[in-house]
Amino acid sequence: MTPKTVLLVAGSAGFSTRDVWEGYREGLTQCGVQVIPYATFSMLRVLSHEAVGNDIIGKAHDVRNGVDAVVFIDGMHFSAERAWVPATLRDSNILTAVIKTDDPYCPIADTQRLYHLVCTNELKQKPDSEAYLPTATLPPPDVSTLIGKEPESDIVFVGTLFEDRVATMLRLAEHCNRRGLRFRMAGNFPSDASKFKRIPAVAFSSGTVRPEAKWRMYAASKLVLNLFRAADQAVSPSPRVFEVTALGGPALLTGVRREEVTRIFGDSVYHFDDPDELCDQVDRAIADDADRRKRVAQAKSITDQAHRYRHRSETLLKLLARQRAQNTTVRVTTGHFDAADAHAESGVTDKRDGVAEERLAWLIGCGRTGSTWLCEMLDALPEMRGWHEPYFGRLVQHLADRPDERKRPSAFFFDGNGKAGLRAIREAFYEVARTKYPGFGGEALVVKEVNTPELFAMIEELFPLSRMLFLVRDPFDVLDSYIDMRQPGSWNRASNDRSSRDPRHLAKHIASAFGRAADAFDAFEASQKLQIRYESMIDGTAGELTRICSFLGSQPKPDEIEQVVDRFRFDRHKDTGPGAFRRHGRPGVWRDSPHFTPPVRETAERILGDLRGRFGYTESPPL
Repeated sequence: MTPKTVLLVAGSAGFSTRDVWEGYREGLTQCGVQVIPYATFSMLRVLSHEAVGNDIIGKAHDVRNGVDAVVFIDGMHFSAERAWVPATLRDSNILTAVIKTDDPYCPIADTQRLYHLVCTNELKQKPDSEAYLPTATLPPPDVSTLIGKEPESDIVFVGTLFEDRVATMLRLAEHCNRRGLRFRMAGNFPSDASKFKRIPAVAFSSGTVRPEAKWRMYAASKLVLNLFRAADQAVSPSPRVFEVTALGGPALLTGVRREEVTRIFGDSVYHFDDPDELCDQVDRAIADDADRRKRVAQAKSITDQAHRYRHRSETLLKLLARQRAQNTTVRVTTGHFDAADAHAESGVTDKRDGVAEERLAWLIGCGRTGSTWLCEMLDALPEMRGWHEPYFGRLVQHLADRPDERKRPSAFFFDGNGKAGLRAIREAFYEVARTKYPGFGGEALVVKEVNTPELFAMIEELFPLSRMLFLVRDPFDVLDSYIDMRQPGSWNRASNDRSSRDPRHLAKHIASAFGRAADAFDAFEASQKLQIRYESMIDGTAGELTRICSFLGSQPKPDEIEQVVDRFRFDRHKDTGPGAFRRHGRPGVWRDSPHFTPPVRETAERILGDLRGRFGYTESPPL
């Protein structure tokens, strides 16, 4: 059940926590949630810590408020001697969540005891029990009068000049001075700033920067510098990354390089790892206005589509609904919902289903990726079952093709009837699954559905507690295999359909299936998904099977894994080679395949090139 009223509590930390709290305050409101804001940092001006804690607990329990969940946006405030506040709420069966704003710098102890849901904004050090919920941004203020005009500075830095940043910033300031570039610095500078003040290119101001001044400086510059701490081992973006990219005026220059920033933004922002590369990137950005503006537009589009606080709030609400489904003792306020509403709002699931949904996994991706081989091996392991292509996804194809059916009152899938259509589809799946696999629950069930991409985006709504396995393979190898199976005389009956042999048709099908799988995987809860590469399966089959089994809660013995790997070795199959269902059992076949003629290669690059880059398959010989 999705909460309809949330008590949103901010810790007493500085601007970063307040900005995140404000972001969720607006984002949850945009999602239709009634937000009761509680700004601890303001209340502490008039009340003691003890009184603030009691006030929060009182507001949560007051039936007039109808609070469904209490969400703490907090670093360290409600921990240690003040941990009694969330502990009291949880012990009284009120749904509690914390979004940790100080990760990875200040870990909070005992979060699993204090909260039903724990979210971190840092992926690198995230325990499996926590959800990944990175920072984001609100829509920027209107600074359109500055964007597009002659900038006041070439590069701007707003923030804190920690000691470990001084050498890099001095190097940049001196470089700007030599190149005649205008460098604006503003913020908190606890170290000796006299060296910067002596550099003519630097416009320097010390002190707290108000939000309106910050946005104005960003908008009036060509580049905004974002500095990460070099030694913290973090990989996730900071709020500034999303703020600057959302603005659509300056380009973002960010370093040291972080994996998640690169994954999200690619080359739409400028990355650097050391002072030399920083200066080189400044020169590159300033020298090529057209390229810089192109990157700015790309980065803004990425942030607008997926990294607003509205998007994070949507994810948070799904996580809270999932937690309520897992915890039947959590209080449901009678002021907002009845039992039928509670069942429907969870999509569809709660403990009355009588199923161990966490033992259900969906194997998604595309055909010709080794999914049959993987499913066969999993099915042969103890406490595991593999269900080969039930084509369950076809039951939701109509809805996937026509999502507006959810708004049409007479439609089977009309949301206004409490999502009864979706619940019926879900119940049909479990009715068949229980009949076919009576050991399900004690055994993990992996459902191979790579050929029904219409299902992928709906798995989370239909089966919110399930797991997702995304099997990836080089799209060029997949295309080569599709072309081979469509040759006359191959194992595939569709080979007689002339239109189905067109490489463009096949490439578009692969791009669509893989794209829908990747989008669904990206949106799925981080602790409930696992990506697998075909190439890794080939190179280390036993290790990959062990990793998958552990993810699904099974612990087969090493000798049991080895026996299955040996049983399903490629060389044990007799019917292999061109035209066979199992062809070569190795990656990179497309490189010397007779099917990959120059025209086919050109088609593959044009249709599948971006997808290969998204999956990390970037190395290829020239045309």
